[in-house]
Parts: sequence; C-alpha cells; structure tokens
Amino acid sequence: MNEFVLNLKTLQGERSVTAFSRFLGVNQKTLDNYIKGIRRPTVGFLLNVRAKCGVSLDALMGLEGAVLPPQCQPDVSAALAEKDGIIAGQQAMIDSLAASVRDAAAAVRELTATNARLVAGSEKKGTTRTSPPGLPSSSIQTASPFMSQPARQRHLATAKT
Repeated sequence: MNEFVLNLKTLQGERSVTAFSRFLGVNQKTLDNYIKGIRRPTVGFLLNVRAKCGVSLDALMGLEGAVLPPQCQPDVSAALAEKDGIIAGQQAMIDSLAASVRDAAAAVRELTATNARLVAGSEKKGTTRTSPPGLPSSSIQTASPFMSQPARQRHLATAKT
C-alpha cells in the first residue's frame, strides 16, 4: 500500500467509507477505489481532502518531513452556527404566530361579548333581531351572488316565510 492510501485511512479513522465519503462530499465508490488503490486521486479530490481535513498535500501524499494529523475531524462550528440561525428563525416565527393567536382570541372574546349584549338587549325589548345592527331586515333576504341557483331559490323562499 502506498503512503497516500495509508494516510487516507488514518484520516478516515473509525468512520465507515460511507460516512467518510459523505463528510468529504464525494461518491462512496470513488472513495472506496482510492482507499483500495484501484484508482489514483484527482487533484480536485486532494484539494478537497486538504480543505476538509486541514492537512497539507505533502502530508497527505506521505512526503518526508510532513506531519499528518491523527484523524480528520469535521469542523462543526459552521454547522452549529447554521443550526442556531435556523432555530432563531423558527423561534421568531413561533413568537409571531403566538401573537397572532392571542390577537385572534381577543377579537373572538370581544365579538362574543358584543353578541351577548345585543342578545340581552333584544330580549329586554321583547324583539329578536334578524339582521346585524345598522342593516335593514330586508338585507337578510338578499341571496349571495356566489350561491348556486337552487341554493339561492331555497334561501329566498325561506327568507320570505
């Protein structure tokens, strides 16, 4: 086995070929061929390993005097920062939705109280209101233009009785 293969296995450490290929962002079969010595690595692959593992090309190729780190450890600081940004964005959305729900609940409480006052007022007078305040009773008989013809006819028939 040549020095490159030994060094690549050292950088792989305890990880499987699949996990190491995912970390490096290369095809698993390609990495497996490099590790088995079937294929020679491309310059792009070598530069990728250098960037991801923080190792010099001299050390990776096993040149004299170059020191290889014991195992390639992923830099998780960027991933953690991205995760923190995502969590902060999700928390802001949750806070916004919670405020909207609180506003909607307050509006429902207000409408319920208004409706209760209107019903109580009409019961005191002995009348029942068939239309909202400020609208004439005849407005209730108006059919919606979005109703189907049979629904409009049923609505108008029940409104006349």
